[in-house]
Amino acid sequence: VTEATSQYDGNLNISENITKKEDDNKILYVANQSGYVNTDNGVYDIKDNMEIESVNFKSTGSIETDINSNVTINIKESDALKDAIGPGMSVETSELNIEGNIGSGATVKTKKLVVKGQTHKTSKLESEFANIAVHRGEVSGREIEIERLEGGVVFGDIVRIKSAIGGEVVAKEIYIDELTSNTTLRANSLIDIKQVKGSNNKLCIDPSSTHVYHQKIEKINEEIKKTKIELVPIPKLLEGRKRLIDNNRTIIEEIKNRISDLKKSGKHPPVSLINKIKDYQKIVNEYNESLKDFKNKKHQLASLNENLLSVQNQIFSAKIINRGIWKEFNELKFKLISPSLEVIYNTKDNEIIREVTLVHTGDNQFEIKKSSEYSAS
Repeated sequence: VTEATSQYDGNLNISENITKKEDDNKILYVANQSGYVNTDNGVYDIKDNMEIESVNFKSTGSIETDINSNVTINIKESDALKDAIGPGMSVETSELNIEGNIGSGATVKTKKLVVKGQTHKTSKLESEFANIAVHRGEVSGREIEIERLEGGVVFGDIVRIKSAIGGEVVAKEIYIDELTSNTTLRANSLIDIKQVKGSNNKLCIDPSSTHVYHQKIEKINEEIKKTKIELVPIPKLLEGRKRLIDNNRTIIEEIKNRISDLKKSGKHPPVSLINKIKDYQKIVNEYNESLKDFKNKKHQLASLNENLLSVQNQIFSAKIINRGIWKEFNELKFKLISPSLEVIYNTKDNEIIREVTLVHTGDNQFEIKKSSEYSAS
């Protein structure tokens, strides 16, 4: 037998981040931590920090790691005419730093994101903490900072924007240094603007604007609707059973007396009489259970309405703040949940209103309060 030809050497030089497992059939090299395979001077290693020129179909394809793996990716492509993340690519990692642009249809999911270029209008980004130079796509997260918003969409808890030139922002709190025109802002509790430079902006305080509160309100409304539907047949059912009980009360009393007399005389009451008593008692028990259920559902409905009202009441502590002067044709709106109502004010040119709030003036009566001074809170 001729000597076997050795084509691949199974003995690789590895770091302590890789474990070698060998048996009669194979050799496995298993990473001890999340990260990327890296070779340096012939030694294979797993690293949590990776630098690449760009992410595209030809070179890397999409990149996905465990978002909780503490892996950082740095994409160095900074040419304004090229995409650091190419069209249709997706990147999922713990931390992502991008020197350049994000292309069309690209998706990003991270814990921390920095984009020093611009995002395409069809890109979708998701990150707990995001810092973007020029935003035209869609981003959602907890805390988001944007240098310039150009028609993009933002969903977050705390959103800070230096310059807004069109687009839509939905958040608990929104802070904008410079607001130009054609921008829609929907906040749960605060819209704070340093300077308004344009018109046709729509600023809305809406307790249901953020995802969490929207889900909460939707759930309460669904439970209210369900409870109301369950309550509808109960009054008629109670009325029918109550009438049956009242109509048979005299007969049942006579039957009870008859059974009592038979027992006193040492005779066994007929089964038919006992069954009538049992049937009557069953109707009484069903009536009591239905009445109890009716009262519980009424109490539940009142509690749900109170919960809905408590969410809505946040609107009375919410504010729209402008630290400069207003331009004309900017719409300020407060949206109530129950009653379903919108209270709107349109600003005038050079108008000085520092704070705008909503006040309850009576039964289902609300009005916008305009103040030239800042409140203490």
